[in-house]
Amino acid sequence: ELQSPSVAPVFFRREDLASCWRISGRAPEALPDSLTLYDLRVLVLKMMSTGADWRSLMFVAPGSSLQQIDAASQHGAVRDLERQAAVARGDEPPPLEEAAAIA
Repeated sequence: ELQSPSVAPVFFRREDLASCWRISGRAPEALPDSLTLYDLRVLVLKMMSTGADWRSLMFVAPGSSLQQIDAASQHGAVRDLERQAAVARGDEPPPLEEAAAIA
């Protein structure tokens, strides 16, 4: 998807750009030495204040952020399963019903 001519990827870290570069099959030595750095606040301000079509921008989350999201999701799923088991054992009260469901 990032290789589409209609997409302009925005990376937050050079390592993520380099990783995506390698995954796409490009030679690591062909990665440009100089890159344009942009303050995210300035970019957002520019996006909000101009009539340009910014839909082509695709923000690429850092790999470490994705790992943290996965870990948090797994932790939340485990916590939900533990709570369901505790309710089934009678160690925890069942979740409260929605007011509309009770009425």
